[in-house]
Amino acid sequence: MRILYAAQQYDYGQKSRGLSFEHYNFYQSLCAMGCEVDYFDYPTLVDEIGRSATNRRLTEIVRRDKPDVLFGVVRRDLIDKRVIRWISDSTDTVTINWFCDDHWQFDSHARGWTPCFNQAVTTSQNALERYRRNGLMNVIKSQWGANHHTYKPTPGDPEYDVTFVGQPYGVRKQAIEALQRAGIRVNAWGNGWPSGKLDQAEMMRVFGTSRINLNFADASSSTRTRAEAIASSHTVQSLRDKPGLWRVWGAAQRIARRSKQRAERSAPLPPRQIKGRVFEVPACGGFLLTQPAEDLHTYLEPGVDCATFESVDDLLDQVQFYLSNEAERRAVAQRGYDRTLAEHTYAARFGAIFEQAGVSALLVPQRLAA
Repeated sequence: MRILYAAQQYDYGQKSRGLSFEHYNFYQSLCAMGCEVDYFDYPTLVDEIGRSATNRRLTEIVRRDKPDVLFGVVRRDLIDKRVIRWISDSTDTVTINWFCDDHWQFDSHARGWTPCFNQAVTTSQNALERYRRNGLMNVIKSQWGANHHTYKPTPGDPEYDVTFVGQPYGVRKQAIEALQRAGIRVNAWGNGWPSGKLDQAEMMRVFGTSRINLNFADASSSTRTRAEAIASSHTVQSLRDKPGLWRVWGAAQRIARRSKQRAERSAPLPPRQIKGRVFEVPACGGFLLTQPAEDLHTYLEPGVDCATFESVDDLLDQVQFYLSNEAERRAVAQRGYDRTLAEHTYAARFGAIFEQAGVSALLVPQRLAA
């Protein structure tokens, strides 16, 4: 299968931040499955040659190479919807896009983009129902997973008691500080923590050498308004070169931000969602202690393959229990590892997606099973 892979190669599209989550998990997994994968790193191309030239290049590549599949993780407005619609409707290339944050970006992103693709992929059961209510039937329910070719156990004894890898928003900082006040040794890494961000290899080593790996299921934002989506767009960002217009836009944004803050005071808590950590930690042989999330029990059984906590007080109880019960902790970690490798690899995810999209016959069977 020849895949034109349209996604960011670098974290948040910035080369200085290193390779992206998508690169380590999606790109490398597709290559390991035996697919011929051609990179189309559109954020980098837009920075180098501009949006219009990037979209022309995408059109030219599809015309010239005739890929079997365009697999995308399209964010923002750097790709032209008209180009994707043309590929979907007027070529033999099957277009598939993975939507990452449907729990809170359905209205601002996924709903408008889904009709452009032949197939859309969502990780949210709730969003799947919203797609259906909006008449969008070209949607495949999948889930995050683990690239088992990369995420592997680290031999040796544990080095850390409790660890967390991720940003300190929501209840996360409060929870970490509560554990520290209770005398529990906790290490935290990520943008916003004093220890900074770990590189990929060190992150996987931490997963495999921690007695307890924490995961928080809160979304990074409960909602994203249409104004915020517009504000991050390439068109608006180009106003930076026009100081007068940029000042007017900035004033309007400040008014909108204050209005949103007032609304959020009475808004419901952010939705909880399954994240990649839920599978990456077990794939490294680590013990996972996570907040429950939508549909978690479908993939990992709490108390069997992982452990869960509902509140900061419950987190403290769970941490103390599992630090004091090594045999049980190891047994849960082993079951989580076994189930993740059996059911939750990206090879399994993509195999199911391609089957539903009608292109699985193009895969190399022996590589898919590897």
